[in-house]
Amino acid sequence: MTETAVQGREYQGVSIPPPGTYELDAVHTVVGFVARHMLSKVRGQFTEFAGTIEVGDSPQDSRVEVEVKTESITTHTEKRDQHLMSGDFLETEQHPVLTFTSTAVRPTGGTSFELDGTSRSRTSRGPSPSRESSSGGAPIWKRSRCSPRRRRRRSTARTGG
Repeated sequence: MTETAVQGREYQGVSIPPPGTYELDAVHTVVGFVARHMLSKVRGQFTEFAGTIEVGDSPQDSRVEVEVKTESITTHTEKRDQHLMSGDFLETEQHPVLTFTSTAVRPTGGTSFELDGTSRSRTSRGPSPSRESSSGGAPIWKRSRCSPRRRRRRSTARTGG
């Protein structure tokens, strides 16, 4: 079921949606990443993705699944994007989809939650910690920003505008 306007509930002072399955809203969601390169950080995103959040009675009973189309990667630098799509990194022709499936969700205080999970891509398959948080009063199920970090097998996620 897809929910758009739902009445939230409180969990340890954080507004969360009622139990159910929610699709990621592509208009309000950014699947992005930050990679360190020499002395700077390179930011980018995947523009084509789909995913669901299964909200349980408590956050610990919840699950997240996300699939991204690897050829939709953009850092807003065409030459870099082509290199990232090549066999040196994503090898998008052979591996068109990157997936993340959570295995645990834990509140970490305030509006933050930590996700453990498994990611699958050409370069890795295995544990991939992630952090999800809500800021500015935006409900976590309406606005999310996922940011997998490729080299360290860690991803972070924040919600907000």
